[in-house]
Amino acid sequence: MKKEPIPNYATKNHKVGIRIPENIISRKLTQNFPITTTSANLSGKKTLNNPKDIINQLNEGIDFVIDVGCLKQSEPSTIVDLTRKEPKILRKGSGILKSF
Repeated sequence: MKKEPIPNYATKNHKVGIRIPENIISRKLTQNFPITTTSANLSGKKTLNNPKDIINQLNEGIDFVIDVGCLKQSEPSTIVDLTRKEPKILRKGSGILKSF
């Protein structure tokens, strides 16, 4: 469960997700500071890989874009709920699940 100092407006249901990206630029940036973000697509909409399409879909509220060209198509991340006694897979996608 979320604990301070994460503000309430930054969470849904008082839970926080942590993602370890494959993208080398993202990984390099997060070595220096944490990044808070939503997915690069609207919930229920197609996952996009072109920066211009992503900007058009999200329309507003984007503070900063690093345009490295089209990204390779990939499966969405796996989401595991660890707030329970037994972990529960909420969405199976890419990522290594060794013990689930």
